[in-house]
Amino acid sequence: MEKFQLKPGSFYKARDGEVWCCFKVNLREPVQAQARCVQVSSDRVEYFFLDGRYDSAGKREHTLVSVVSPT
Repeated sequence: MEKFQLKPGSFYKARDGEVWCCFKVNLREPVQAQARCVQVSSDRVEYFFLDGRYDSAGKREHTLVSVVSPT
């Protein structure tokens, strides 16, 4: 995966096929909670690392996301 940082208004696809939209970046938050994203097919909201990692299902297994265009 190429290096990138999550940006508000951008869409990202996780390995499990879920599509997320980043809607807020706050650099004052802890590093693992600096990007806030909503799952496109629902209103599920999670915090992400800026480099596209998140704790999938609370298992501490970091899942990487990749940039996609909106669907």
